[in-house]
Amino acid sequence: MLESILYVEDEEITAQMIGEILNDYCENLYFAPNGKIGQEIFKKKKLDLIITDIQMPIMNGIEMIQKIREEDKDIVIVCTTGSCEIELQKSLSNLNVHANIKKPINIHTLIEFIKSMEV
Repeated sequence: MLESILYVEDEEITAQMIGEILNDYCENLYFAPNGKIGQEIFKKKKLDLIITDIQMPIMNGIEMIQKIREEDKDIVIVCTTGSCEIELQKSLSNLNVHANIKKPINIHTLIEFIKSMEV
């Protein structure tokens, strides 16, 4: 079990559904509705994993990841997005994103990724 996960998602229903599942795989689950709040939580908490949407208001996932990478090059980050644009994929690769899970989220893929971190 991971100690802590930050889940950044602006769609409330998605956040609730995925959050209920993530609770089973970590001791502390933190939520943020946008990248700005996600970055603030990152600065205050010791995190094992960040799962983030890309398209969000106030600060999108790419901007948040860029700011986080300025402080921590190694934290594990997983993106969830409905987009499969090649430019987005290049940006995520350049930002050392560990996985990109297409929306709608295949929960089994996400769980397998989390389980692989527990080894």
